[in-house]
Amino acid sequence: MGRRMACVFARAGAPPNLLGYCSARTASLHSPVMAQHSSTLNLGDRAPDFTLSSANGMGEISLAQLLQRGPVVIEFLRGTW
Repeated sequence: MGRRMACVFARAGAPPNLLGYCSARTASLHSPVMAQHSSTLNLGDRAPDFTLSSANGMGEISLAQLLQRGPVVIEFLRGTW
């Protein structure tokens, strides 16, 4: 991933020291210490209940409400905004 990231940074005209900083931060996310303190869900884990504003602006909706209707799939989309 290092070479790939370097190419992206170079094409974007990013300062050279930024690549080193981002690489170090990325590596720290994969460290054993971080893994011990992570609360990341694994495949098949049950997600904790949460409430979010509805996409249509018509109030809030919770995971518990959605689960009453049946199974729920949560997808995280990476956007460019």
